[in-house]
Amino acid sequence: MEIVEIEGVKLNIDHPSIKGIKKFFYENKYEHKEIAILKNVLEEDDVVFEVGAGIGFISTFCAERVNKVIAYEANPEMIKKIKETYKLNGVNPILKEGILLDKEGEIEFFLEKNFWSSSTIRRSKDSKKIRVRTFNVNKEIEKFDPNFLIIDIEGGEKDLIPIIDYKNINKVLIEFHPDIIGEKLVSNLIKYLIEQGFYLDLYKSIRNVCYFQR
Repeated sequence: MEIVEIEGVKLNIDHPSIKGIKKFFYENKYEHKEIAILKNVLEEDDVVFEVGAGIGFISTFCAERVNKVIAYEANPEMIKKIKETYKLNGVNPILKEGILLDKEGEIEFFLEKNFWSSSTIRRSKDSKKIRVRTFNVNKEIEKFDPNFLIIDIEGGEKDLIPIIDYKNINKVLIEFHPDIIGEKLVSNLIKYLIEQGFYLDLYKSIRNVCYFQR
């Protein structure tokens, strides 16, 4: 194992898909914008609903501070890594393998060499196409009743944000990907969230990682 510790979270970065970005872990730059925001806004009674768990870093950070975390990850190759992260840190978020959409079934998903680039959008000619399970996002939200939504799904936010029922959600943290979906679509998604009663907190947001609340 090659263990690093970021903000109190232990991570084993001995993994093929992490090889190219190890320096970000040693320099405490991995997901540093999200962490900086969460340190200011996360509260003990939050119920966190994370879409795009990656290696389990953010959900572990949250689980050490709140009572309940539900995390979703579409990439089947990362599930074992996420569980390892949870075990290393003694936390037990609910972890579900699949993609959140407006219906249950299956969808195409593209695995990239680097785990953070894998998504429903093909990013390179070398990606591997697989099929993954889909969950109905609003059924999942109804089941767990979260108030804090965290989304980082490499462009997949374009399909997810407009179909969510935000009734009981009062905090949203999203990493937007204008390099994948374009700046105009990102602007439209921000506008949509504002129409749902949220405001974009510019003081807490950091570049493309945006924090909304209401």
